[in-house]
Amino acid sequence: MPRAECDPNAVLPQGSRTMLTDIRVHDLRRTLASWQAKQGTSLAIIGKGLGHSDWRSTALYSRLQNASVRQSVTQVTRAMLAAANKEF
Repeated sequence: MPRAECDPNAVLPQGSRTMLTDIRVHDLRRTLASWQAKQGTSLAIIGKGLGHSDWRSTALYSRLQNASVRQSVTQVTRAMLAAANKEF
C-alpha cells in the first residue's frame, strides 16, 4: 500500500509532539480498529467503520476481544461453583 502524506502532529493537540516519522493512514485505521476491539466493540461495527465488505477482512481483530470471553468464563465458573457448594 502506498504511503500517504500524513503529519501525525496535525492530529495531535496543540503543543504536543511525536517521534512518529513514518506513518501511514492504514496504520491509523488499524490502530483505531484494534482499540475498538479491545473496548468490546462488535466486529460488525468495526468492519462497517473500516468499510470492509467481507467479514473475513475484519476477523483478524477478534483475537483482541478476550476481555468479554474472560469475564463470561469467570462469571459462569463462579455460578457453577456456587451451585456445587449448595448441593453438598
